[in-house]
Amino acid sequence: MLARAWRFCAADVTYTAPRAVASGGPMAFATVAGASSIARRRARRSAEALAAPQWRPLGELEIVVAEDRLLVWHAGEWTSVWYHAIRGLYPDLPVNRLDIFFENDAPYCLVGPEIPRLAAFLTERLGPVSISG
Repeated sequence: MLARAWRFCAADVTYTAPRAVASGGPMAFATVAGASSIARRRARRSAEALAAPQWRPLGELEIVVAEDRLLVWHAGEWTSVWYHAIRGLYPDLPVNRLDIFFENDAPYCLVGPEIPRLAAFLTERLGPVSISG
């Protein structure tokens, strides 16, 4: 099955602090120093906002249901999502969405026309995990 996917995680973001050169008297230096300080603060806050945990797109994934895991084709390779690692399922079936949560890993959000079937399968297969929706 195919699904669009996102992962809720932080990102590494680098930024270059703006630089300014002051020439002239003390008043010009103070003005440039103040403006430079404001520009650095804005750049730092912008980088922090970009780096903060948020839903980050993974693109379209191919998902294969196996005996003990989901096999996921992403970035040119297969990865495993083991059933025993799943701690929560949060389906939003009217919009074909399923959020999958783990104990020690970032959650996935899957969206697609076949997601309600996957949600039903996982709900039956996993038994007592936190399920809401």
